[in-house]
Amino acid sequence: MKFLRATYRLFRISTCTIYYIIWGKLHSARSEDPAKVTKKMLRNWAKKCLYILNYEVKVINQGKLQPRGIIMSNHRSYVDIFILFSLYPSSIVAKSAVGKWPGLRSAVKLADMILVDRGNHNSRLNTMKEIKARVENEKRVVLFPEGGIGDSYYPQKFKGGSFLIASQLNAPITPITLWYEDQNDAWMGSISFVRHFYQQMGKKKSFATIKVQPPVQNDDHKALSNEVYDVIYQSVSDFDHLQKDNKQIA
Repeated sequence: MKFLRATYRLFRISTCTIYYIIWGKLHSARSEDPAKVTKKMLRNWAKKCLYILNYEVKVINQGKLQPRGIIMSNHRSYVDIFILFSLYPSSIVAKSAVGKWPGLRSAVKLADMILVDRGNHNSRLNTMKEIKARVENEKRVVLFPEGGIGDSYYPQKFKGGSFLIASQLNAPITPITLWYEDQNDAWMGSISFVRHFYQQMGKKKSFATIKVQPPVQNDDHKALSNEVYDVIYQSVSDFDHLQKDNKQIA
């Protein structure tokens, strides 16, 4: 049953993605405000994908106001994108390899994604310029400061470039922590996407929590990086200990 459910969901997500790419292209072409179309497309696509996967997401918002500037989150799964975009459709920084995936080249432009080759110095510099341009134009940018999905539930060491931009602009960074009730939902190690999807996304229902923290600002980029890291790390630790305590009580 899990295999059939996962197969059905993978098919639905694929067709849903194609639908919203076409929808976005058509509406952007005739809209006076393509950025508004992009936000609507990303939010609706993400909500639909969460619905298909039957993900129940609990939101803990300690920031109260809508995040602006830069959003930084720990990165545990491909589901992270669905959760973040369902709440805060934004430009997102992703690996340059995403732009090489079949059929996604036009989607990258449509979604206003920023692609970076972390092994290329010029690419990293260009990425920082693009982040700066969007923040100066009062657009939100989503970043995973770990640079990818690590091999631990706890956040890995953060990359420093984006913190330098944020400190120079005195832009607020909203730290966000993502937590999955089933820790195996985290996509870690060398397992392929398809194998992980079939192992985890065939469950009847899944649960996740997103914790939105108050924004952080600092003109010292190293202090800013440490503060954001500490906030996210502490939240992960709190979720981890709470889950272990609940298991002991049960």
